[in-house]
Amino acid sequence: MTFTRFGIKILCLFILMSLVPLAIAGVIVYKHVYERTRYDVLRQVRSTAKNLNIQLSLLLSQRLIRVEDFSSDGFIRDCVEQMTLITPEYSSINDKLNAHLKNNKKSLDAKILDIEILDPRGVVIASTSQDQIGKDKSDRNYFKVPFLALERKGPFFSNDLERKGNTDELRLVYSSILKDKTLQGPIGVIVIKVNGDIIQEVFNQHVFDPDEESDLGHFSEIYIVNSKKTMIANSTSLKTMNFKQIINTTPVQEVFLSHGEWSGIYKNYKGVRVLGSVLFVSEMDWVILAEIDADKAFLPLTKIKYIFAISGGGVLLIVAIFSFLISNRINNTIRQFVTGLEMVADGNFERKIEVGRRRDEVQTLAKSFNLMTEKLKESKELEYKFDEVKMLHSLTEKINLGLTLEEVLNYVFESFRAIIPYDRIGVAFLFDNGKTVEHKWTRTDAETIKLGNGYSLKLEETTLSNIITTGKSRIITDLEEYLKVRPQSDSTKLMVEEGMLSSLTCPLIALGKPIGFIFFSSFKVNAYSNVHVELFMQIAGELAVTVEKSRLYQELVELNELKNGFLGMAAHDLRNPNVLIRLYLNQLVESLEGTNEIQRTWINKIQSISRSMMTLIDDFLDVSNVEAGQLKLDVNPVKLNVFITDNYEDNKSITEKKIYHT
Repeated sequence: MTFTRFGIKILCLFILMSLVPLAIAGVIVYKHVYERTRYDVLRQVRSTAKNLNIQLSLLLSQRLIRVEDFSSDGFIRDCVEQMTLITPEYSSINDKLNAHLKNNKKSLDAKILDIEILDPRGVVIASTSQDQIGKDKSDRNYFKVPFLALERKGPFFSNDLERKGNTDELRLVYSSILKDKTLQGPIGVIVIKVNGDIIQEVFNQHVFDPDEESDLGHFSEIYIVNSKKTMIANSTSLKTMNFKQIINTTPVQEVFLSHGEWSGIYKNYKGVRVLGSVLFVSEMDWVILAEIDADKAFLPLTKIKYIFAISGGGVLLIVAIFSFLISNRINNTIRQFVTGLEMVADGNFERKIEVGRRRDEVQTLAKSFNLMTEKLKESKELEYKFDEVKMLHSLTEKINLGLTLEEVLNYVFESFRAIIPYDRIGVAFLFDNGKTVEHKWTRTDAETIKLGNGYSLKLEETTLSNIITTGKSRIITDLEEYLKVRPQSDSTKLMVEEGMLSSLTCPLIALGKPIGFIFFSSFKVNAYSNVHVELFMQIAGELAVTVEKSRLYQELVELNELKNGFLGMAAHDLRNPNVLIRLYLNQLVESLEGTNEIQRTWINKIQSISRSMMTLIDDFLDVSNVEAGQLKLDVNPVKLNVFITDNYEDNKSITEKKIYHT
C-alpha cells in the first residue's frame, strides 16, 4: 500500500504524540545522569590530582629537609669558609670535603646522584663527581635563586631536567645557601641532585594499567608538566619519557596563569576529549593533570541511550501499527479521490468512488464526485461527437473540392490532432490483385523516417490480411512488446526505430473492395483504445472514396490518352490515301489532252470530293479544339440550288448502281 501525504501526516502525528513524552523523559534522565556522572568523575580526578600533589609535597619536603640538614653541617661550613680564604691547605681541605660529601652525605640517600658546593662566584669547589669540580654554574637557577632570595630562609627546589650528553634526564635539584658561622653571610651554595625516578614511587601509589580497571577507570592518564610546559612524568610511559612532549592545552595555560586549579571537559594533548583536573604545584612550579577518557566516563549514558532507543523503537512500532490501522481506511479513500481526480484531469470520466457504508461527509463527497464525473462524461461525449462531426464535415468538403489524395492526407495530419492522438500517419495500397501491399505516403514528427515510400511486402507475409478479412481495425498498444512476440516483423522493427510505441491500422475499402490501409502511430504506449476506432474508420472511409476517385480519374486519363493515340493514327491513315488520290488525279489531268466536256466534269467532281474529304478530316482531327469545347464553325452563304444540284449529281450514279444491282 502507498501512503498519501495525509496518511503520512496522521502517522507522523501519532508518532509525535507518543515519542515526544518519551523524548522529554529521555532528555531529563540523560541530563541528570550526564551531570551526575560528570560531577562524580571530576570529583574523582580532582581527588587523584590532590593526592598526587600531597605525595609530591611529601617527597619534596623529605629532600628539602635533607639539603637543609646538609647546609647546617658544621664540617661543611668550616671547610667552605677555609676554602674561600684560599689557604695553603686548600687542596687538603677540598679532598676532605669531597670525601665527607661522598661517604657521609651521599650514602644517606640512595636516590642522591650528586652533591655539589658552589662558591659565591658560582664555581663548583666540591662535588661527589670529580668531573664537576671547577665548572662555572653561575647561570643555573639552583645557584641564582638562593642568592636572589637571601631574606628567605630554607632550601629551594630549583630544577627538574638536567642535560646529560645529547639527552635530558629527569633530576630533582635542591639547593640551599651556606652561611658563615659568625656573621651569617653567604659563603656558597650546596646543591643536591636526586634521581627523578623517585616520582615513580608516587605513581605506584596510584595503581594504573590502561588494560585494567583502576581508580580512574579505563584509558585514564596522570602526568606532570614543568614550568616550560614539558611533560616530565606520565603514568603510562614513565620509563620511556623523552622529555620532548610539549603540553600547551588551554587548561594548562589557565592554571599556569592563575596558580590555582581547573576541572572540566576538554581535549588533551592527544586531541582526545577527556574529563580532567589540572592542579598547580607551587613549590615546584609544576602542573599535575589527571584525565579520564570522556567516552568511557560517560559509558552509562550510552547504556541509557540504548535503553531509550529500544524503548523508542518498540513504541514507534506499536504506534506505526496503530496509526496504520487507523489511517488505512482514510488513506484508501483519499487514494481513490486522488486517482479519480487524476483520471478526470486526463479526460477519463469512467472512475467511480466507492466508500462502503459510511454515513459521513466522505460519503457525501464520493456521491458528489461520481455525479460530477457523470456530467463531465456526458459533456465530453457531446463535445467529442461535435468535434468529430465538424472535422469529418471539413474532410468531406476538402474531398468534394477535388483535392488530391496527398492534399487530403496532409489536411488530416494537420487538423485531426485535436480529437485523436497520433505522431505519424502512413498509407499503403494493394497491388497485383491484392497480393502486394506497398507504402505510398508518410508524414511523421519523428526525426527520421525508417519505413518510407516504396517499402513493399507480400500481403501473405504480413498480419494485414486479417484486417482485410474482418474489415475491422487493429490496435497494437505496445509495439516493443509486439516486436518481442514477432521478431521477424521487419516493418514493426522499423516503426520502433522511428520511436513509435503504439499503432492503429484501418482498412481502406471503396465500393466494397479493399484497396489499402491507413496507419496511425504514436510515441506513447497505449495511445489508442476502442473509443478511437469509429472515428478512424470514418476517416478511412472518406479517404477510400478519395482514392477511388483518384483511380477513376486515372482511368479516364488513360482512356483519353488512348483516344488521342487513335486519332493520331487515324490522321495518318486517312490523310495519306487522300493526298495520293489528289496527286494521281492531278497527274491524270496533265497527261490527258483533248478531253471532252464529260471527262472534265467527272475530274472536277473527283477533285471537289477530295477537297471536301480533306477538310472534314482536318476538322475531325482538331483534338485541342474538341477537348477545349471551342470547335468553331465556318459559316458562309451557300447557293442552295447549286448545293442541291451538286449533291444530286454526286449521289445519282451511286443510287442508279444500287438500283441496277437490285
